[in-house]
Amino acid sequence: MISEDCLRGEDAQQQHDRAMAKRGKVSPSSRGRLEALLKAKGDTSSNPGQSNQPEQTGPIDPIVSAMASNPGLTRETAERMANDLGF
Repeated sequence: MISEDCLRGEDAQQQHDRAMAKRGKVSPSSRGRLEALLKAKGDTSSNPGQSNQPEQTGPIDPIVSAMASNPGLTRETAERMANDLGF
């Protein structure tokens, strides 16, 4: 059986938003207000999973990458390990 929501062409997020609005928990205009606040803040992304960090454009230094992944690792130790392993 096809639900009324599917017949209206609503996606899952729209269905959830409408259900929450019916329960009185969320205003139907919440998304619009959030987007306006983000725009005012200077965030042009409406995708919450998207980072505002600038993209790395040059080659990635493997030593720096290893040090970022392993907080206790020093440059000297990483270079010694790389030399021992033949990198």
